[in-house]
Amino acid sequence: MKFDKLIELINENPHGRGSTSRFRLAGGTIWYKDDDKLFHPVLSHFHTFIVNWRWNLLSNSTPVNMSSRSYNMLSDMAGQAKRAWLQKLGQHGGIDTRQVSLDENSTCKHPAVSITMSFPNRKLMGVKKPTALAAKMLAKGKHPENGTDRIDWSTHNRKERGWGGSLRGISPQEAEQLRKNGGDRYLGCFIEPFENAVSSLAYGAVRKENTLRDMTNPLSQMKMALDTLSDDLMASAGELVGGENGPFAPLTIEDAGDPSPPHNRKFLKLLGEFEALSGRCGAAGSVMKNLLAAPDSACTKSVSISTDSDWNTYYPETIGHLSNLEFDYTRWADTKEGVRANNARSCELLVIHGIPFYDEDEEVKPPVEFTFVEHNNRGFSYYWVRKHKQFYEGILSQIGCSLPDPFGIPPCEWDYLKLAAPFFMEEGDNA
Repeated sequence: MKFDKLIELINENPHGRGSTSRFRLAGGTIWYKDDDKLFHPVLSHFHTFIVNWRWNLLSNSTPVNMSSRSYNMLSDMAGQAKRAWLQKLGQHGGIDTRQVSLDENSTCKHPAVSITMSFPNRKLMGVKKPTALAAKMLAKGKHPENGTDRIDWSTHNRKERGWGGSLRGISPQEAEQLRKNGGDRYLGCFIEPFENAVSSLAYGAVRKENTLRDMTNPLSQMKMALDTLSDDLMASAGELVGGENGPFAPLTIEDAGDPSPPHNRKFLKLLGEFEALSGRCGAAGSVMKNLLAAPDSACTKSVSISTDSDWNTYYPETIGHLSNLEFDYTRWADTKEGVRANNARSCELLVIHGIPFYDEDEEVKPPVEFTFVEHNNRGFSYYWVRKHKQFYEGILSQIGCSLPDPFGIPPCEWDYLKLAAPFFMEEGDNA
């Protein structure tokens, strides 16, 4: 969706409660204005990534008091904007999406990252002046006007409508306890999860590459067997074509009408074997093609590779620390590279959950999780993450999170065999 179309959608029907007068596009952010004339961020574009402020929680889980009509309009508007922004990021990289039109024929070769932030007490996040600076400060965790921060936004207010929804906050007393113990709870929230993701992707890459290697030899044997069978089949066909009574004609009148006359039996047998072996070769090629075309770290859970039967593969719901995966490799070989705007399912996307720091001795745990999603379908890849680690670091720095080199090793020195080794040792222990 181009910005002019988005503005049209925002500005149409400017009268009455629940109309688009509630929405405003300012500073690269879609804002929603509540009854107190405070503006709440819905979706923000920050040049190289977008922030999803969980607009789907505005209606029924937070005290913003949005009508169902406004919520439906907002969902449609924000959903279209999110898809368009991510597509442009994936195709053109970090650019001003207001100036670049979407090219449907180009492939997505750049990261297309969204950060999801969910806070129970969204009322405290409302601003009087919706500007680019206000959005940037909120993304950093500091309110530009009332001095509150992420710990304040994580509290609940039982008196407000909507409390008790899917995001249950901490009490003001618990918030004070977190402040008393000090430290930035969000600065390092992606460090360990990112390390876990890198090692998991390394494991997936090794598993996939090993499986492809294991497929090569049986496929070669099947190919050679098919060659030999093809030669025998053609030799038998040549004998029938050159028969004394004419090509494929019965040898005697008595053979006429026999569904399997003696002179055809060898050829029929070879045809049956050729059909079966060709089918197994085709199925094996399809299995290998789909796996080869899948993202670099998308691996099989188990695989049955045989020269005498059809190949079967099973796909994991967990790869290392990454879980809830729902791969469908059969579509990869025929699907153009692209991005997925919906992250309701992890599927083949790289999804990393950042967890605010808390000490094990503390009774209070910050309730907010940030979610980092690489929407480029090719981003589920050890090699992709190694290539774009510094880019991801720059994105996270803009939301007040650090991302030092995982394991203290720069990406150029990562060894995916060493990173994956603990998972293979765990496999051995469970065997």
